[in-house]
Amino acid sequence: MLLYMKPVNTQDSIRRIIISTLAAAMLTGVVAREMFNAETPEVVMGTAFGLGFIAWSFLGAVAKFFSGRQDQDIVQMMKSVNEARTPSIQPYQPMQSHNIDNPDA
Repeated sequence: MLLYMKPVNTQDSIRRIIISTLAAAMLTGVVAREMFNAETPEVVMGTAFGLGFIAWSFLGAVAKFFSGRQDQDIVQMMKSVNEARTPSIQPYQPMQSHNIDNPDA
């Protein structure tokens, strides 16, 4: 899921624009050639837009992650990440086979 978070100030928006544009510019040729096997202007522009949007959204997600944890140090932050990664569901355990003819076995 892509997250969107507005930039806080002009400097943050300029930084995000430059990073997402550079990511799109660097990866568009490879992605358009390898994934779509085409280098037409329509495919290249669509791929550049998609990659730029993904980079913009990723930067927004990272900013949202760190904005809620400004008062924590790195150890507390890693503990919260590890707690979120631990599964709350017990791992699958296969059922024991039952012998219908001999229930005591």
